[in-house]
Parts: sequence; C-alpha cells; structure tokens
Amino acid sequence: MNQYTTLTGKIAFHDQITSTASTTYNVGNYRTLIIDIFGTSSSRTINFKSIGVSGTPYPLSGVRLSDLTVASSTSSTGETWSFDVTGLDSVGIDVSAISGGDVSVKGRFVA
Repeated sequence: MNQYTTLTGKIAFHDQITSTASTTYNVGNYRTLIIDIFGTSSSRTINFKSIGVSGTPYPLSGVRLSDLTVASSTSSTGETWSFDVTGLDSVGIDVSAISGGDVSVKGRFVA
C-alpha cells in the first residue's frame, strides 16, 4: 500500500510532475491540511482550491509557515503551507504552469 493514503491522513497531491495537473481529495472529518511543496522546477504556479457542497471550486487561502503570508497560490518551492479545511467537502491543488524540472506537493490531513 502506498504511504500516501487518506486512511492515514498522508496524501500526495502531486509527485514529481513535469506538466500541469489538478488533484482533489475529500476532506472527511479533518480540520487542517499541511502541505510541503518541493522539486527541481525552475518555475511553477500552484493554486489552492476548496470545494463545498455545491461542487463549485473557490480559491482556498492558506498560511505559508515560514513567514505567515496568506495566499491562495504560490510560485515558489521549499515551502510548507497550512489550511483550515473544517467543513469543506474537498480541497484541490492545481499546478497551472511548470517548467525546467519537476514539482511535488505532499502533505497530511490533521483531525
């Protein structure tokens, strides 16, 4: 079994991808999502989204833990982000641009 499953709370939104992609996970009863963004790409754009009961995606603001910046997207790597996901149906991470290498977005849901 892959170590990144929703059963343990660990997830891999993206694992060393080299082209644009979108991944969504159900939140379940979790309250917080923590993600790490890392990789070799020279540039990338990563958007965070929330999906409520209507099924419509909306930007999801998170906090970059290194400097407490609040944003719904990033173009950096080597970052850790925290999101309040209480009451959401699901969350998604969209890599809308990438070049010059790969990017990974992995994390953990916390109850």
